Amino acid sequence: MAAAHRRRRGVMASFLEEERKVYRFLVGLVLLEFVIILILGTGIPLQAFQHEQARLVSEEFGSITATSIARLTSSMVNTLFIHTGIYRKTVPAVPTVHQMAGLTVLQRAVLLLHSRILAVWGMIWIAIYRSFIWLAWVPVILPFIIAAGWDGLMGRKIGQYQFSFQSAQRHFAGNRATKTLFAALGLLFFFPFPFPPLLIPVWGVLVAGSLRLWFRWLPKRI
Repeated sequence: MAAAHRRRRGVMASFLEEERKVYRFLVGLVLLEFVIILILGTGIPLQAFQHEQARLVSEEFGSITATSIARLTSSMVNTLFIHTGIYRKTVPAVPTVHQMAGLTVLQRAVLLLHSRILAVWGMIWIAIYRSFIWLAWVPVILPFIIAAGWDGLMGRKIGQYQFSFQSAQRHFAGNRATKTLFAALGLLFFFPFPFPPLLIPVWGVLVAGSLRLWFRWLPKRI
């Protein structure tokens, strides 16, 4: 009995360690994306990407909704970063021609990063803009996800009274797929290429399916 308990604890510990590795990998991808933006700077046509993203939103949501999302994004950016002074502290002011001679080496180095810092702020603006696109779909996809999860729980409850085994492989697959989809959503917010807003309900359908699979094959004893 004690040996079986130790085995279960060992399996759970290895599972949690694997989860931590996956999260560290995904966080590393986001940081790598920002490093690439810093290196390339204005070489990434963020303005053209955002223009195409706004066009896709206007086609699927309408111009009024697209304008409202853009205004909400600008309002949030102003509240979080402009009015608090964070933007001003991170973006150095461009000196005049007469001031260039008096700049220190550090100030010159920071000045070289000016366009790249602006590119990072542009990605932050786009991420907030896309988060509002996701929120616009939440009232539609959330009931479907909740219903799928509830259906999975009811299937598990029925299975508790049957002489059958719960599939640990299916449970693991549903668990991993659900977490991967939510992590992919976070990466999608910072992805520097436009995507159609209809991709969000597709994401919702995939989350609903993986959540149902996860809950349906939960162990009988929890």
